[in-house]
Amino acid sequence: MREKESGFTLLELLIVMVIIGILATILFFNFTAQFQKTRLRNAVTMLSSDLERARSASWRSGQNTKIQLLGNGSGYTYQQGVSTSTVVFPDGVTASLAPASLANSISYTAPFADTGAISGTFTLRGVNPSYTDAIRIIGVTGKVIR
Repeated sequence: MREKESGFTLLELLIVMVIIGILATILFFNFTAQFQKTRLRNAVTMLSSDLERARSASWRSGQNTKIQLLGNGSGYTYQQGVSTSTVVFPDGVTASLAPASLANSISYTAPFADTGAISGTFTLRGVNPSYTDAIRIIGVTGKVIR
């Protein structure tokens, strides 16, 4: 009589490998979706912080400030007085500004940091069209609402 050998059969090993492959695929897609959402959140934080900084700087320094989207919406320029800096959003994030009459820019006029009674909404989009977020600029006060 043969003794029973211990170990796993080839079929058992294949089943375990298939299960591990399915779990790895699910985790990969969840990870990439979370990564895209994080990129969008980072872009919203950058833009809203710079809008608040532009408003505050215009009021404190007495210089006009302006934030203007780049032509393709992949970033923006921050202008205070004569100094200008360009900020690029993380890969896959784009922005637009409505209404169209704003010509893709928000200007804060010194000394009161007002926007000239113009309200606007920056809409940021991720690679996945369902990933969007908005930043509103309120009328005369120029207050930034996320």
